[in-house]
Amino acid sequence: EQLRGQPADARSDVWALGAVLYEMATGARPFQGRTGFELSSAILSQPLPLLSGTVPPELAAIIGRCLEKEPEQRYQRAGEVRAALEAIHRGAVAPPETRRYRPVRRRWWLAAGVGAAVVVLVFVFLVFRLTRSEAPPQALTIRPLTSFVGMEWGVTFSPDTSFIAYGHNRYGHMDIFVLPTGGGDPVRLTDNPADELTPRWSPDGRYIAFVSDRGAGTNIYLSPPLPGAERKLVETNIPWLERAIDALFSLGAIPWSPDANELLFSRLEPSGEIAIWKVNLRTGAETRVTKPPPGALDLYASWSFDGKRIVFTRGTSLWLMDAQGEPEQLLGDQYLNTEPAWSPDSQRVVFHSNRGGRMNLWEIEIRSRRLRQLTTESGNAILPTVSPTGRIAYTSYSHQVDIYWGQVDRPQEEHQRLTSHTFNHFGARVSPDGQQVLYQSDRTGNYELWLHDRRTGAERQLTDHPATDVMADWSPDGKQIVFLSGREGSVQVWVLEVESGRVRRLSQRSRSISFEPHFSEPRWSPDGKAIGFFGAGEKGETFWVVDPQGGNESSPLSGVVGFDWYRDSRHLLYTRPAADGSGVLEMRVADIETGKEVLLLRGPSAEMVVSRDGRGVAFLHSVSHFNMQLTLLRLAPPASPDGLPRPLGKLQQLTHGGSTFHVHNGGWSPDGKAIVYTRDHDSGDVYVIQNYR
Repeated sequence: EQLRGQPADARSDVWALGAVLYEMATGARPFQGRTGFELSSAILSQPLPLLSGTVPPELAAIIGRCLEKEPEQRYQRAGEVRAALEAIHRGAVAPPETRRYRPVRRRWWLAAGVGAAVVVLVFVFLVFRLTRSEAPPQALTIRPLTSFVGMEWGVTFSPDTSFIAYGHNRYGHMDIFVLPTGGGDPVRLTDNPADELTPRWSPDGRYIAFVSDRGAGTNIYLSPPLPGAERKLVETNIPWLERAIDALFSLGAIPWSPDANELLFSRLEPSGEIAIWKVNLRTGAETRVTKPPPGALDLYASWSFDGKRIVFTRGTSLWLMDAQGEPEQLLGDQYLNTEPAWSPDSQRVVFHSNRGGRMNLWEIEIRSRRLRQLTTESGNAILPTVSPTGRIAYTSYSHQVDIYWGQVDRPQEEHQRLTSHTFNHFGARVSPDGQQVLYQSDRTGNYELWLHDRRTGAERQLTDHPATDVMADWSPDGKQIVFLSGREGSVQVWVLEVESGRVRRLSQRSRSISFEPHFSEPRWSPDGKAIGFFGAGEKGETFWVVDPQGGNESSPLSGVVGFDWYRDSRHLLYTRPAADGSGVLEMRVADIETGKEVLLLRGPSAEMVVSRDGRGVAFLHSVSHFNMQLTLLRLAPPASPDGLPRPLGKLQQLTHGGSTFHVHNGGWSPDGKAIVYTRDHDSGDVYVIQNYR
């Protein structure tokens, strides 16, 4: 069956057992070939060689039936072979030809030959039972379900698999669409300027749960599977624009309990950890499920189909727990292991991993911990979900991410592309002399810091370390760079001397700094006297200020979720949720010595960068991550040297990606006339593995 490309099942194992019994009885293999091609040809086309006359006909008949070329003509399961062998042993089968053997000889053969065959049968049966997930898998049938322009993301099956629901950025932001799996046109389920993502169909078919931020934080919503009334179910407390991945992963592949009464979700705790919670749809009661250690993020929780266990991610590892028990690590190594989904038999977990060099789907068996690769995508196979009938849907995802340079008073068509690589490039910052662009890239297989020379286009790799080096900023004199790195075992703030390459650790924190929150790198103040960064505090992620030479750490403001310096180390432009509890972000500028501050903007804002002359702040102004575009707020200079700026005029949108691209911020040129930023072109289609079991 494998040579023909046909599905393999228990009858294929019966054939293999027959081959073992043939060799035991004759001392030779049933089919021969000098090469793999010749052997394959013999198996497919040559008749079974006659068994030796020393082999009793009843045993020869059993072996011959095991080795029939057509599965329908073989024993259909191992139990039938065992019954036939036991019948010989009892003497129930005694063809006339067996009489020519002397009784003593026949009994010796039956005792030795049949006994050995039974031993082999038991051995093969046990191996099959204990390692059936390791058996050579049948060829998986994979086909696309969508092929729309843009990105289809986060798919879910209806209970009978006749429909899928998924997110799509057809209109710039992400909306939920429902599509018949048998073919047809998609129906738009949600229509909101915000992103609606990670749809999850309930087992009873009544609801689709999804994640969205309607301007008051990331929440979980419920909607019927056709356009209609939707309602907020629970709050996750995870900021959307600053922590989009965490927000997306607040719902797992199958967060619903089998009876559809409870839903698992992730929630950001006041202490900074993210824990798994569950909500009862009938009573509204919310119960905490996991208690993660300091700094841990528990995400993407899924219930098994039998309702007995939960799988989730903690960092880059897979974790498993009984519905009422304590978590244990299922898989943790040097690779990224995330986005778990249960198999229909609740004995295996499908997940997304970069083992093998690319982001593909893998399977791990719970009992044996054996791994099996399911896809061999050249891009990224992500976000798998499994139906009760054994179909896997996932997104085949790719994106082109490059750095651009643009004059703020010129249209985006005139912006210059600086990098041209099929990898990720983020966090661009312009050197104080305007000639070098510093950014992070993973084109070596690991995130490192790079320099791009604007005059020549030449590029220079600035760091080369097994750890991840990201989120860098220049010192005002251009001689040093501050960045985050995981060297020495935990993520800390480091300083690098550009010419010599020497590095020194600046922060001495007991807990690792997270790469993810806020997408805000450490920032060196314009006067060179301070460096600001985010790190763990007693009440969760906290904004800290440190002397560039080390020491004197302080936390001058609370509740900060994004920041940049304004003019010097005394004035800070920052964002935090409004004090009225609405969840809406406010952009403010403050004198951290006197406490005086001015409200600049109320509304979504992320990844802020202040121009060096203080006359403008560029930021991302959108309720949609997938439609984030660069926006400029001009600032009126303060009336006095120790005063604060005020907003000037209307917001100016600098980029217009539509459904083609979204952006991430970078940095200003020294003269305040140009800015560097990242364009992120996302694309993805939904694929389905038809015959996963």
